[in-house]
Amino acid sequence: MHLAPTRRCGGAPVIPENVAFVLRDGTRLHSLRELARQLDTMPHETFSHHVTDQKNDFARWIEDVFQQAPLAANVRDVRDPASAAAVIRAHISRPRDTRSVEKTLAALMHR
Repeated sequence: MHLAPTRRCGGAPVIPENVAFVLRDGTRLHSLRELARQLDTMPHETFSHHVTDQKNDFARWIEDVFQQAPLAANVRDVRDPASAAAVIRAHISRPRDTRSVEKTLAALMHR
């Protein structure tokens, strides 16, 4: 079954449920905007669960699901939620070719 990518979060494309990021508390995230919003109020314990010296779950999700390696690298370099949110917001506020984003989302819908 073919499903068109859905839109929300101010018109930004969001990903399908099967590749949503699940926070430690069970909250499911479907877009970079949602991630940035959650990072704004994220308790240190939650952030530390997802980001350690050995891993950065947020960067991995950004790279694997959104195929945004440069953004993932920038997120990987930060060690606090406010900085991670700022990096993500700077990225999503930049103009870009939305066709590549739509193509990625269409591929995800067929997983």
